Amino acid sequence: MTTHTDSSRTTTTISTSTSTPLVEQQRPTYDSIPFFRKRWLITVLFFVFIPAMIVLCLTGPVYQNNKGTATEWTSAQRYQAAIGGAVFMAIGLARLFAMPAS
Repeated sequence: MTTHTDSSRTTTTISTSTSTPLVEQQRPTYDSIPFFRKRWLITVLFFVFIPAMIVLCLTGPVYQNNKGTATEWTSAQRYQAAIGGAVFMAIGLARLFAMPAS
């Protein structure tokens, strides 16, 4: 930091280095993520129990494996999975209740 003083004003210049970040963000390893927040479980739940998949997508982050590190799904990806599951479940329920009684 350098300070220049003139009779009418004082100027302060602060230099920062842009090559090194102040705080380097560490990505968690995929193994440190709980199993219920991993993408494989969301996929299995889509075929086994859709309501649980919807709850998991809407209540917290979902992670996928990216070369050993965990990459978090965006909110849009989580909402798309939840809406897709809800539509799929609604179609199944509509077909179930539309069947004639035998």
